[in-house]
Amino acid sequence: MTVHDKPFPFIVCYPRSGSTMLRLMLDCHPEMAVPPETHFCDLFGLPSLLQPVSSALQMELTQRIVAHPRWNDFNLEECELMTALNEVPEGAVSGGRCLAAFWKLYATKRGKSRWGDKTPQHLLCSAKIASVLPEAHFIHLVRDGRDVACSFRESWFGKQASIADVARDWVERLARFEAESSVFLHRTITVRYEDLVSNPSKTLQDICHFIEIDYSGDMLLYHKGAESRMQELKDLKSTNVNISRDMRAGIHENVKIPPMTDRIGRWKSQFDRDSERMFNEIAGEMLSRYGYQTRQYL
Repeated sequence: MTVHDKPFPFIVCYPRSGSTMLRLMLDCHPEMAVPPETHFCDLFGLPSLLQPVSSALQMELTQRIVAHPRWNDFNLEECELMTALNEVPEGAVSGGRCLAAFWKLYATKRGKSRWGDKTPQHLLCSAKIASVLPEAHFIHLVRDGRDVACSFRESWFGKQASIADVARDWVERLARFEAESSVFLHRTITVRYEDLVSNPSKTLQDICHFIEIDYSGDMLLYHKGAESRMQELKDLKSTNVNISRDMRAGIHENVKIPPMTDRIGRWKSQFDRDSERMFNEIAGEMLSRYGYQTRQYL
């Protein structure tokens, strides 16, 4: 079995569901490297990725990745990326292999033989990813939507969102992934945030079995290297966004400590009765589907 035959894990979820913690856990595995969020949905939609590799595709992908707003997070050189993509043989394999060379390069630079991706928004283009990369396996991380709303509205990107906004969006995104993943269910595992923090060893063992990699206790020590890994993040500048590195890293302060169960059910102290009722009216069915209890009001 070649490395291309082994599962390529994609951590997908609604934002503020614990994906950075899970990313660092997998990244602490002796064999696995998971870069900061890539946000490559636009790239996965390129029709040429389903065609045999060509020099034109190699050039286009190099240019697009280097021009990406998050390119600086990966600590790679353009010449390194170009070399890695050019090493994929033209005509012999599909263009997806060319794009996968990016993650392979990132892993190789860190002395790792396996690689993964963590980008919550890839939940919205999972079908494209699955078609481009047959080895893609999806770790769907789900957190109680009410706790998600509390965390989301504290972040720099969610301050303007209402509880109802988050509830509707949470339901829509989870429902969309459920629909898209129905055709590749054998390549999907659902993991609850609450299980990950309550019983990290058992949950990580299940994930390792799913992605066909031996379990390593090193993953439980992720918090010891979290601060240095967060230093990878750079100022984020694009047409509509200008976010400092400190702001980007600041929303991930909790990854510097071991998993804490005290953030489970935080909505109980932050929601008033009307907020709870509103969220339940919008998302009650989805909450129940994933095992989250709701109260009924007369």
